[in-house]
Amino acid sequence: RRLLETAGNRSEKSERIQIAIINAYDFLAVGLQAGVFDSFNLGTTLWPAGYLMAQYLYKDKYGIGNLLILGCGIGLEAERTKSVIYGVGIALCCCNTWRGFFMFILYIIWREGRSYFFIDDDNLNCVKTIHEKKKFKWRATDYNPRIGEALQRFEKIKRNSACVFARSAKIWCSRDFDTNLTLEENAARATAGLAAVATTDEPVDAYLFEIRDKNKYHSSIENFAHSIRRVLFTLSDADPSGSNICRKKYIDQPGWCFEFCGETFFITTFAPIYGPYSARYTYSENDDSAFILFQPESSFLRHNLPPDTPHTRWSPADPNSTVRDIIRRSFRSKGQAYAIPPSTSYSSAAHIVRPRRNSSTEKDDPSSIMRWWDLS
Repeated sequence: RRLLETAGNRSEKSERIQIAIINAYDFLAVGLQAGVFDSFNLGTTLWPAGYLMAQYLYKDKYGIGNLLILGCGIGLEAERTKSVIYGVGIALCCCNTWRGFFMFILYIIWREGRSYFFIDDDNLNCVKTIHEKKKFKWRATDYNPRIGEALQRFEKIKRNSACVFARSAKIWCSRDFDTNLTLEENAARATAGLAAVATTDEPVDAYLFEIRDKNKYHSSIENFAHSIRRVLFTLSDADPSGSNICRKKYIDQPGWCFEFCGETFFITTFAPIYGPYSARYTYSENDDSAFILFQPESSFLRHNLPPDTPHTRWSPADPNSTVRDIIRRSFRSKGQAYAIPPSTSYSSAAHIVRPRRNSSTEKDDPSSIMRWWDLS
């Protein structure tokens, strides 16, 4: 009898261990799913691991159960409501997937808990809600700032940039540029995305706005500067905080910086018209795209960038070199030296659009200013 009781206790203990292992696999699978959803590039790497994990999780030969749950998540991330509904329905019809469905629900709760949301930038109330930092109910939309054609086209600039942070930068983008709309209408559609970057707790390094149609919007530096004015004034006028920063009379004075939803942004623009001698070059003079990159000041703090300074340690052998010195040296050695203000007291508006350089030896004079805000 004692032997039977001992055997029964061991069996029960073994069963508890098996359940604990299965639960551990569950949480690991959710972690893999989160990796897939947070970064589609990372997801490419994790997908095989997720598939193998599915086989252990649901004890079925091909791991169909968890693949369907993963499919629901992909449908969710791609903002395809029907994909989610069909995926959940099919998953529930398969054996041993109730636990997977439960974990999927936990993932949704986790999303909500960290304010991980999709953006409906057709609704200005949504922008105001984000600005007030109130959580709003989850809903699938047709816009995800983490993926987009603009990011794909900007990848070439990231890959070739001399900035040490460029390749690993986490960038969100506005909705795909619609050539059937005016420039102002396209800019208005970018309002919610910019508000999201300004208020999110995620470590986003920049927000990207693409301007398509070279002949219409960036055929020359003057034409490009005028387009930049139209976009920035549209965004400034739509700022939910009501600051209207581009309408300030001191826009050309030290201390001015673009802001939106209470967050200040450093703005850099890129266009094919700049040519290969500029850090703002798009690496193809035939490109139909120009870009506006909004970098939140919080990103610079997160990367521990040293304080701004007009002085640069140009010698690589200098032991006191900072990452700022390294970046400046990298651009200069590439023939793309950029203007460095003579002091730290300046208006950042003067550096949003820069004059074009015609050779690698031509200096980008800080005193030469393209007054884009005065164009009409």
